[in-house]
This record gives sequence, structure tokens and C-alpha cells, in this order.
Amino acid sequence: MEKIRLLIVTPDDKVGRSLAVFFERDGGFLLGGLADEENGAEAARALQPDVIVYGPVVCTEERGLVSAFKDACPLALLVVVGIFDETRDAARLLDSDADVLLSWPVFPGHLVQAINLACNTAVAIIPRALKEVLLTSGQVNGEANGVTLTPREQEVYDLVFRNYRNRDIARALFLSESTVKAHIRSILRKLGATNRLELLVRHKRVL
Repeated sequence: MEKIRLLIVTPDDKVGRSLAVFFERDGGFLLGGLADEENGAEAARALQPDVIVYGPVVCTEERGLVSAFKDACPLALLVVVGIFDETRDAARLLDSDADVLLSWPVFPGHLVQAINLACNTAVAIIPRALKEVLLTSGQVNGEANGVTLTPREQEVYDLVFRNYRNRDIARALFLSESTVKAHIRSILRKLGATNRLELLVRHKRVL
């Protein structure tokens, strides 16, 4: 089984080294490196990892940096470990490009398990506070609004919910990655979501 290539970006070097030990012990991850916030986007661009773990961070302060990581490595699963002082702090991150949100503090072993789950299943893991915001905000899925997907978009959509990465979808459907990205952008636009996490939440496939 191919190992998950991982980059850890953290403002706290001690925390980063501790997390690295747990990921290396797991055996399913290949640690590409540790980076601080200043060098995180550059490291992501150079390494092009499968997963970027960023945190712990105060969520009200780092939305721009989250987007910078995703711009540098658009195919990576971006996991933000945040300090959510208030419910709205978590909700703001949906305007960024985070794929998975986790609340700090978190046991390192639980973080490893959560990322394995997010990488290998169609489950989004988010703070309870953010779940409550989304599930009580009156947001509904696209099907309820009469939105229909093309047959090809439906195939891509189904694989997104099985947590296939873009390159895996491309292989499965014999498409180029750029075509897959175009289909995903169209799906998100039709269903009124800004990223995969929001899509999963709106359809209530959330743990």
C-alpha cells in the first residue's frame, strides 16, 4: 500500500516534532518534512505532499495562510488543527480552502487516526461548533433546489464522496486531472459549495 506523503506546518517546533514521531510510528505515512508558517507555502510547493497538517493555529488569524498552502499544493488534503474560541471562528474557515478541520488540543494518536479516516473514507471531520452552524443555517443540498448534474459530473461526484483524490478520479474515469478539476468546480458551483468539506457537510456525510 502506498504511503501517504505528509508535510507538517506548525508555529510550534516542539509540537511539530512530537506529531512527526506519531506519524512515523503509524507506518502509513511518509514524512516529507517540517516547516514553520513563514516557509510552509514554499515547502508545500516543493514537496507536493498528499496531506498538509497545519496547526495548532488561532483560526481567526490564519485564513490567508490556509489559502496560500492550497494555492501552493492544490491537490493536497489540507488539515487545519485550530483553536476555536467561538463558533464563528470555525465557520469562517469555510471561506478558506481547508479540507478537514480539527479542534486543538487533540491527542496525536487521534490526529493520526482522523487523517487516515479522511484520506481513506468519505468522511469529513470537523469541530462540533462548525457542524452546528452548518446544520442550523438553513443550507440545503443542490438536489433539493432542483439542480441536476451531468452523467459525468455524477460519476465524479460519487468518487469525491468516496474520498478519491483528483488523480485517482482521473485514473478511474480515464480523464486528465485538469478535466477532473473542471468537473469538480462545476459540481461545487451547482451545489452551492466552496470546497469539498462544505459539500460533504451540506450532504450530512459528517462524523
